[in-house]
Amino acid sequence: MTKKNKNKNMNNEHRVNEDHGSMNHEEKLSPVVVDTIKIGTYLKEARDKKGISLKVIAQQTKINITNLEYLENNQIKELPNLAYVRGYVKSLSKILNLDENKSLDILENTYGHQAANQPIYVIEEKKIPTNDIPKDLIIKIVLGVAGIALMTFIVVYQMKSEPTTAPQAIEETAPDVIEPQTVTAQTPLEPETTPVAIMEETVKPAPPVVEEKKKVEVKKEVVKEEKEDAKEKDKKKRQFWPLTRELYDIENGDKRESMMALLPSEFKGSSVPGKQNIIIVAARSDVWLTYKSDNDPIKKFVLKKSRSVLIRADEVRVFLGNFAGATLFLNEEPLRISSSSSVKSLVFPQKNRSKYKMPLFVFHENGKVEASDEYIAREGE
Repeated sequence: MTKKNKNKNMNNEHRVNEDHGSMNHEEKLSPVVVDTIKIGTYLKEARDKKGISLKVIAQQTKINITNLEYLENNQIKELPNLAYVRGYVKSLSKILNLDENKSLDILENTYGHQAANQPIYVIEEKKIPTNDIPKDLIIKIVLGVAGIALMTFIVVYQMKSEPTTAPQAIEETAPDVIEPQTVTAQTPLEPETTPVAIMEETVKPAPPVVEEKKKVEVKKEVVKEEKEDAKEKDKKKRQFWPLTRELYDIENGDKRESMMALLPSEFKGSSVPGKQNIIIVAARSDVWLTYKSDNDPIKKFVLKKSRSVLIRADEVRVFLGNFAGATLFLNEEPLRISSSSSVKSLVFPQKNRSKYKMPLFVFHENGKVEASDEYIAREGE
């Protein structure tokens, strides 16, 4: 990698590094920069350097040349299942003498950033047992059964009402039809009025239709009320409270030296003055990370153990799950953060915390997440 490319990578908003071996306080985490290169670009550059054509690669690996072109062009949607693509990358890494683990990491990052701002929703997947039926599905099933029952009732009602009304119409109008036997020849206009009378009798089932419309309207009102009740219940479940206490401080005690050993060398000297340069290292275990920087969309993903991410912005809101597994740095200074639970919410810079309320993010059952200040502005507290 040239010096020019390296400097470009260090200014990226989000970077991740991975260490494939075991890690202790004496080892540094070797970083791999996110958003700097995609798997197709990486493999194509390696192939060009070797001077090997795609045709030769296809012959040696038995991989369809069209899929190889899709891979090099980063056309992820055109490729087969990810499991097959991993096999492609492994085969290409062997032929091109590339580090297989590094190639697979770049592949995973490429797939992660092709998700159109929809990172892996691991937090919700782990919280919701696979055997539970979603509440919205239960509501749909109940409404569906109620609709079928209502339609069945309407059909049965019409079937019962039509036979009873038809004979009555015939009996009532029979004298009108039979009596004008001589009138039909003398006054041709009267037979026209007689069928009209009969049709008026046959139109009598109209009231049930009106009744049906009323029932449909009632059903709509019930559904509307149920939705409003569900929305009101969801609103009552959510409680918000202000951020009043100090959230973090610079670590200058006995732990400072061991924490500084975890600072990735790639991120040293990368802080931009006037910005919040936040480095999060998953030093001891996987960490669930949700954050919003400035006015950018919310990002949510799992930061794997031994990997790290750099977030740079004027203001950053962060939610950490499995917080005990993480080590944080602000402008390359280790932070001392206390928490009585496995989760932690932070605001950078700390002086802006009074603008927001806890929790910083609202996680919905459909997998979506939004900032709590936006939720409160729309729904109220």
